Amino acid sequence: MEVKENIHVAKTTAFSRIIIDFIFPVERNKDFSLYGNLLVRMLTKKTKKYPNEEVWDSALTEHYVMNFSLSKGQCGKNWFYTYHVVLPDKGILKEEDYDYQKTLQFVMESIYDPFALEDSFYEKEIEIAKNKLKMYIESVYKNIKSYASIRTDELLDDCGYFSDSILNNQEQLESISKENLYKYYMENIQNTSPHVFVVGNVKEDFLHALECNLPNKKLSSFFPYQVMPFPINPKTKVEEECKEYNQSIIKFAYKVENYQYEDMVLLSLISFLLNSQSSGILMEYLRMQEKLVYTASASVLTDYGVFYITAQIYRDKKDKAIETIKEIMHKLEDKDFLTEKLERVKMRKRVNLERQKDVISTYMSDLLDTYFGTAPTFLEEYEMIKNITVEDIISFVKKMHLDTIYYLEGSKDE
Repeated sequence: MEVKENIHVAKTTAFSRIIIDFIFPVERNKDFSLYGNLLVRMLTKKTKKYPNEEVWDSALTEHYVMNFSLSKGQCGKNWFYTYHVVLPDKGILKEEDYDYQKTLQFVMESIYDPFALEDSFYEKEIEIAKNKLKMYIESVYKNIKSYASIRTDELLDDCGYFSDSILNNQEQLESISKENLYKYYMENIQNTSPHVFVVGNVKEDFLHALECNLPNKKLSSFFPYQVMPFPINPKTKVEEECKEYNQSIIKFAYKVENYQYEDMVLLSLISFLLNSQSSGILMEYLRMQEKLVYTASASVLTDYGVFYITAQIYRDKKDKAIETIKEIMHKLEDKDFLTEKLERVKMRKRVNLERQKDVISTYMSDLLDTYFGTAPTFLEEYEMIKNITVEDIISFVKKMHLDTIYYLEGSKDE
C-alpha cells in the first residue's frame, strides 16, 4: 500500500521488533538549546491520562511498548526532537490483545497530550526540569574530558557555530516561564506533523494503523543539509590552563581546508586509522612505546570538517606528548608507513559492515541519512573506502591544518 509522504519505511525480516522514529526538525538557534534541553526532561514518563511515572510505566506494558524516549540532536542548521519508539512484531509475539491501532493511538497521545494545563506546563514540572539541567551542566564542568572539549571548541570556533550551546546560554535559564515553554512546544511539536521513519517487518495492518493515528497537520520543515567548514587560520592557537582535576589532558584540533561533503568519508577514515585496533597508531606511539598517556583517541565533527586528537597524559611528559602527536600526523604522509595499515583497516571496515547487518539501528541510521542527506549509508561508505588509496590519504592530510593545541593541567595530577 502507498503511505503518506512523511512515512519512510525500511522493511526487514531480520528482527523481532519494530522501531519508529518520529522526528520534529527545529531551526537551530539558542532558543532550542534552552527550550529543547528542558523539554527532553519533561515530555516523557507522564501524560494527562497517565500523570505519574508509575501509571505511565504500567501503560507502556499494557500497550506493548518496549521503549519510548525523547532525545534531541543536531544536524547542520537543524536540531531534531526524536521520539524513539520500540514495539514487538505482532506476527512474532502472537498476543491476542496486541492491537497496532491501540498501541499507536497511545504513542500519539504520549506525544501530543503531555502532562500540562491548557495554556502552560505545571510550575513544579518546569522547576524539576531546570534542576535536572543544572545538575547536568555541573557534571559537564566536573568532568575533565568534557571541560577540555568545551574549551577547545571555544578556541577554534571563529564562526560562532557552537555559540548556541546550553553552556553558553545557561544564565537565561531562569527567564523561561511555564507559559513560554509551553508556547514553544505548541509551535514546534503540537501544531506540526513529524517525519516518520520505520524499520522492521511491517505489513499493511501496521502501516494503516500508523496512517490513521498520525495527525493531519503541517509537516515539520527543515533546512537541506550542507557542511559548514571553518576558515583556515594562518597560525596555531596554543592555550594552557591549570585547574583542580585529578588528571591532565591535551587536545589537538585540526580544520580541513576547502572541506566538502565528499570529504567526510576520508575524514572519518583517518580517525578510524588512528583509533582502530587493526592499526593501533595512537596507542602504539603514545602508550606502548613511550608511556606518555593514559588514553588517547581521535574523533571528528563531519558537519564542520574538524578533527581532534585527545590524550590524557602524564603531566611531566607534556612536551614529549605534543611532539609525538605531531610526529604521528607527519607519519600519515608517509606511503610506506600507511600502506599495510590502510589494508588492515579496510578489512576491519568490511568485517564491521557485516556485523552492522545484525544491528537494527544500522537500518534506521541508513534510512535517516538517506532522507536528510546527512551522510552515505554504511554500504555506500564502505564502497568508497574500498577505493581510497594511500595517495588519497596523504593528499587529504596535507589539507588538515592544526588550528588549536589546548593543554589542561590537573593540579591534583599524580
